[in-house]
Amino acid sequence: MDVVELLLAKGANPNKKDREGQTPYDIAREREDEEMMALFE
Repeated sequence: MDVVELLLAKGANPNKKDREGQTPYDIAREREDEEMMALFE
């Protein structure tokens, strides 16, 4: 979690899609990771 927070703080684009067209939020939602989802909201 710390790494994700650091990347976001340094300007990482949380809306960037992977090869399958998914955003980090989409993946967190699939994994039912509520804590991670909250970081991207």
